[in-house]
Parts: sequence; C-alpha cells; structure tokens
Amino acid sequence: MADGREVLGQPGRWEEWSGRLRGGSVIRPGTGAGLPTLPRTPPSPIFPPLSPVLPSVPSSPAAPSPDRRSMARLAVALPAVSPSRLPVSVSRTVPTRQLVPPAQPAAARRLAVPSSSPARSPSGDVPKSLSPTDVFGPRPSRTEEQTMAVDCTLRVGRALRHGRDPLDAGQIFPASGAGLGSYYLFYSGVKQALPSLQPPPVPVHALRTEVVDIPGQGKGVLARRPFQTGELVVAERPLLVLPAVDMALSADDGRKVTMRDWCLSSLVRNAMKPSDLRAIRALHNAHSTDPADLAGIFNTNALSIPSLPGHNAPYGALCAHLARINHSCCPNTYWRWDLASFSVHLYAARPIADSEQLSIPYVPLLAPHALRHDQLLDRYIFRCTCPICRGPRLARTTHDARRTALRHFVDTPLAAGPLSPAASAAVLDAIRDARAEQYFFADVWSPVLCYAARAALALGDADAASRFARRAAKTQSVVTGRDGGWAAVARAPQRTAGWRAMPADGADLQRVVDALGIVPV
Repeated sequence: MADGREVLGQPGRWEEWSGRLRGGSVIRPGTGAGLPTLPRTPPSPIFPPLSPVLPSVPSSPAAPSPDRRSMARLAVALPAVSPSRLPVSVSRTVPTRQLVPPAQPAAARRLAVPSSSPARSPSGDVPKSLSPTDVFGPRPSRTEEQTMAVDCTLRVGRALRHGRDPLDAGQIFPASGAGLGSYYLFYSGVKQALPSLQPPPVPVHALRTEVVDIPGQGKGVLARRPFQTGELVVAERPLLVLPAVDMALSADDGRKVTMRDWCLSSLVRNAMKPSDLRAIRALHNAHSTDPADLAGIFNTNALSIPSLPGHNAPYGALCAHLARINHSCCPNTYWRWDLASFSVHLYAARPIADSEQLSIPYVPLLAPHALRHDQLLDRYIFRCTCPICRGPRLARTTHDARRTALRHFVDTPLAAGPLSPAASAAVLDAIRDARAEQYFFADVWSPVLCYAARAALALGDADAASRFARRAAKTQSVVTGRDGGWAAVARAPQRTAGWRAMPADGADLQRVVDALGIVPV
C-alpha cells in the first residue's frame, strides 16, 4: 500500500505544540499563578532551583475537544479487518504519530437506532467484544486532564521545595554492543514500581524491517518479509520515555523554561551516550530546524503510552526505528505498548507483502477528511497523499460518509446486544464500509467478529463459530493480553451458550456469516 505526504516546511514554531504527542492531544498545563519563588537551595544533580507554574483550572468544565479519543502515532488497533503514531494503556490497551485509534468528533455521533425486531436469543455466557476504551484507552474529560495537570505540577513543587529532583532520570536498559540505550524521566515512584522486565519478543535487530529513503517522503520503513494479519512485526524498546505533561518552571533569576526542555538538557549532560544522542538528533523535527531542539524531535515522533505503575499520568515513548514509519489514512500496521517488556509492539493489520512500506495513523482515522488534513498540517506540517486522501472531492465525500457510519457503529452498542435483523444489518454495513476504507482496527472488528461468532452459534454452524471465535480471541489477545474467553468458544462451540438458539428464520444471521466468508478475516 503506497503512502505519500507532501512536506511543506519546518517553521520554527515548535513551542506552539510543545504539549502535543504524535497522534493525539496531550495534557498541557496552561499559564496561571505560579508558586512563590523558592529560596536558593543546593542544586540537585538534575535540576537547579525551579518552581512549577501552576495551570489555571476552569471554574466550569470546558467542552471536550473534538478529537478527545487521541490516536497514538502507532496504533492500538487490530487485525485483519481493522488500525493509530496512536494509537493507548499499560500493555492492555492501546495508544500518537500512529496512533492511538482516535478521538472521534462528538458532533458526528448518531443516536442508537432502536430495533423494532424482537430479540431472538440472549447473550447468555457468551464472551463480550472489546469496547473503544479497551482498544484506545480511557478518554479523560477536560476537567480530568486539568486535574491531572495540577497534580503533576504539585508533585514537582513538593519535590523542589524539599530539595529533591522532580523527576527521576537514568537508564532502564544500558546499551549493549552497538545497540541503543533506553533512557527515562519518571515521576518519583514509577521506576521502583516497574515489574521485572522481559526482553522484547522480536527485537529490532531481527532484520524484519528496514529504514530506507522514500521519494517525496524522506525516510520510511519497508517490510523485509511477508507478514500475516495480526503477526508481530517488530518490538522496540524506546530510546527515551518522558511524561506527556509539560509545564513551565521559574528559576530564581526569573528565567522561564519548560520542564521537558530542562529535563532533556540535564539528561543529555549527565547520562546520555553520544551515540544515543546522535540517534535522537537524526530523527525528523516538524517544529524546528535546530538539531539541538530535542523537545521538538520528541513532540514530532513520540508515541503515546498509558500511565505507568506508581503514577496515573500519561507518557510518551520515542523509538529510533519505529519513528521512521510514515502516516497513512489506510495504514497496514498498528501498535500497542507492552509493559512486561517495556517496548512498543508493531502488528500487521492485514497481510503485508515483502518490500511493502509500513504505515501507521498519526491522527484519528474516523474523523472527516478536512479534520485529518488540518491536524496533519498543524502538527506535522505535511499533507497526506494516501489513496484515501488523493482522490477527487466526490470520492473523499464518499470516504467521509463511510467513516462516519463506522464511527456510528462503534458508538452504538447494537452489535453487542441480542441477535436481531437490525443488529445484523448494522454489522453487514460495518463489514462493507471497513473493507472499502481499509480500516483494520479492533473498535470495529472486535464487535463484528463477536457478533458473527454468536450468529454462527445460533445457526449451529460449528466450523464458522470456531473460526470467528479464534479470530475474536486473537484480536482480544493482541489488545489486552487475554483472549476474553473466546478461545474456549473456539474449542467447543457446541457447549457454548446460544448454541442452536435460533427459534425463527435466521436468514439475516446467515448473511453475516457469509459476508465474512471462509477466508481469514
């Protein structure tokens, strides 16, 4: 699948986006009354005497932004019929240049369509499908974001007042041989709360992918062998992990600096190897041409990850290899954060051919074309020329209509309810639209597969029920690390609740089963 983008330039205005991570919006404290200037204290190993500038909290909750469900630059999506530098949650959910799938415009959501048809079978003990929260992580309100920002600011203030570093700094994994190290800046308590970490299952040096020059796009990543839907392509430990919450700090002499700038500068001076610093500076910066602007590089390339143990705050992960993956509005890969190995896992969203370019979404895929265009232009300074975006206006209108319908399908729990003609019609429409849009994320395909499995159970079709249940189990395992009970259904569909529970005509259920066919979805 070809992916294209037109680079428009790199104006030096990264400050405007210093609170953003790729693929979605991040908590960025506003300006407000700061803490009193701290008395001079002996400088800490990382930070000089600084005071956080507290963000102002609105007296009344603000309306949620239109893309609240942010997308990670690498996604958290799902297989074969499914995508996000998104995006998502701690090894169980998923998050921004892919990203994490996306926040959908609230205004475009439709109301659930009531069904006049009677329900034909109860759900019983049949496992459930994934919810959008399972796939993309929780969607905090604006008030919750502001509250979290204040909490982070107060933590930093307390640490500084007691002469401690506001953030712990160091290496989680030292570099071995020619490999890169893995550096962190954590709020206090996070490093100590991390579990015993395992090695990544498919490290980058396994040579499954290759970074190459792509005409008109700069760098890109190609597959170096074929991959099947849902297969792990590569796992990469981040070169750098930082809190997604940035804040202004005030020095005793009145200087203002962002915490991210100060932390990165101190980390480079005190801990980072020159080879690791060169790897960071080699990455693209959409916000500045200054090679020393590490914050701009981080904001351009970081993938959002869920909160880490010890503190409920979002973080961003900068991966030297995965940062080279380009955007597409019909991506062929998705990703999730794996806490157990402290790495980003990249999965094939559909069959990928040898030498095919890998792509991920940087923005919410189910948003209208105009909104995706504006977000890409504002955040990354390029226009997408993927197959979905480069067609004539009439074709883009058709794409928007299909994606709006898919967003409605996700927001309406019709497929999770009883089997009915109305639910079957909604599932058939979702299958048709998702395939036409090359949309392969679990927010759509998990309910589709689960409904198809239930339909096959009701029809007494053991082969189809087992096939769809295996796919549902694989989808849930990739996103959450557990099969959700669907593996047991695949092994013994005849012993599952709802088996041959079709009292009336099941023509609509048979159409759902036939629509997915015998080819792996």
